[in-house]
Amino acid sequence: MADRIIWVMVIWTVATASSDDWTSHCNKCKCVWSNGKRTADCTSISLSDIPRDLSSEIREIDFSNNPLHTLGKEVLVKAELRDIHKLKFQNCNISSIDETAFKGLSLLIELDLSRNSISILTKRTFRDNLKLRVLSLSYNNLKRLDEGLFYNMTHLQRITLNDNEIETIHNTTFVLLPSLQHINLDNNRMTVITSDFLNNLPKLNSLNLKGNPWVCDCHLQEFRSRTVKDNLITGPTECAEPPQLRGRLWSDDKVIFACVPQILEPLPSTHIQATTSNVTLTCRVLGDPQPDVDWVTNGRIIDRDPRQNTQRFITSKRKVGDYTWNNLTITNVNYRDKGEYKCVAKNPGGVDEKNVSLIVSVIGGVGSGGSLPLGSALPLIIALSVGAVVVLIVILILICCCCKRNTHGMNTKRRDLIQTSSDECIRLHHGQPEMEKALITDVNPVMKPPRVCSVPPSVNSGGTEVSEVKKNLLDNDSVFGEQKPSSGTNACVFVFIRCLTLPNTPSFTHVPNKQISH
Repeated sequence: MADRIIWVMVIWTVATASSDDWTSHCNKCKCVWSNGKRTADCTSISLSDIPRDLSSEIREIDFSNNPLHTLGKEVLVKAELRDIHKLKFQNCNISSIDETAFKGLSLLIELDLSRNSISILTKRTFRDNLKLRVLSLSYNNLKRLDEGLFYNMTHLQRITLNDNEIETIHNTTFVLLPSLQHINLDNNRMTVITSDFLNNLPKLNSLNLKGNPWVCDCHLQEFRSRTVKDNLITGPTECAEPPQLRGRLWSDDKVIFACVPQILEPLPSTHIQATTSNVTLTCRVLGDPQPDVDWVTNGRIIDRDPRQNTQRFITSKRKVGDYTWNNLTITNVNYRDKGEYKCVAKNPGGVDEKNVSLIVSVIGGVGSGGSLPLGSALPLIIALSVGAVVVLIVILILICCCCKRNTHGMNTKRRDLIQTSSDECIRLHHGQPEMEKALITDVNPVMKPPRVCSVPPSVNSGGTEVSEVKKNLLDNDSVFGEQKPSSGTNACVFVFIRCLTLPNTPSFTHVPNKQISH
């Protein structure tokens, strides 16, 4: 009995001495029991580094509000704090953390690094903290979450990353986290996040995403659908883009997250030369949800005309993978089909347009208004050519006949005129001198001095006999020698002389001067 009492006293003494020992190794911190754990309160004591004289038996330490600035290489292991359960570094102006700062802390359950200036965390930063359950990184300057940052933290239940500058999250940032239930990503700079983010989080039941400039298009549609369907979003999450959806809530079923269609074919300023009777214009579009794709010309949508059995414009729409196709085939191309054709793609996300210029020439039988290729149009071309030649020959024959008829009539009239004029002139000079004198006297009552009529040289060329005849005609009658001949007389003389000189007219028989002068 006495031995038992002695052993109890020894154990109590050792326990008391041990208790007194850990409280005496607290540096400037306050070491107390809290919730059954040894706790050190090291807040606001102007620490610039982790003290190395703290008891290794301490399980919870609060270093908040100290200007630590940085956590160096294996800093906690060197301070003999590898068995720590809870660490708090709020508002310590920490800007950098060495990837081995928390190395060896295999029993760490809760870590608070909020309200600092941390901008980078590598995938090895928490590699040894596999039993970590709560991690707070809010109010820092993190811009991205690298791949494998929280890899295989099987006990992690809660992560707060709100109020950072996070823009991107790698697909493997959250991998093998079977116990994770809550993630807070409020007030960051994320615009899009893939649905793969949720693939490795089977127990996730709370996700905060408000305060981010979300671009509510097709790239976010699947993620949004899954979060809304599983009721994961706990706060009102709004769209920032596109403008027509700004301020709209993700939970609104009427909001469609769509991408503006993108026409990949045809390329801008495409020109197509029509070389056959049928031409096909291709339009390939990428869009989600599937866009309506139409061909438009002259402000009119090209579609099947139910009033016609034979369609000149044939459209073929189909979806292949992520692409929507609409091929326009123009049959029996003619010159009127040339011009601008526009491919228009439209969905709730917006509209995209591309123009195609169709060039139609008359070479090779295409574009001339016909609808047949050169081979099948050859008989028609030959027939038209033969017909044109026949018509031309007929026209030429008619022209020749008309010309011959007109020439014959003119020759007959000219011969009659010459004969008549010659007869009249001979009759005038031979048979009616008195009448001529009376006529001349009536026309020219005033007597003028005698005038010598000179004969043109051209007349003399007709021969001596002709000159003598002309002189006798002028000398035998005093009236012609004294009076100015009238215009009618001159005409008769000219015709008479012309008749003598024309080679084709009958020649006059030489008459002696005595016979002519009566």
